[in-house]
Amino acid sequence: MWVQCPVCSGIDVGKVSSSNYYCWNCLVEIKYKKGNEAHIYNIQDDGTLESAYKVDLQE
Repeated sequence: MWVQCPVCSGIDVGKVSSSNYYCWNCLVEIKYKKGNEAHIYNIQDDGTLESAYKVDLQE
């Protein structure tokens, strides 16, 4: 099974944890939540995550 990035629609996405993924194209971390939404995070220089925005996913 592959995951598509909700930001760029790319498939170069790797799994970081059970619900977190990393897009190698956008360089963002994606956390999928219940209710068809994804939270997008920018990764800071020190490795912390900064919330960027939320994407509502359609089925």
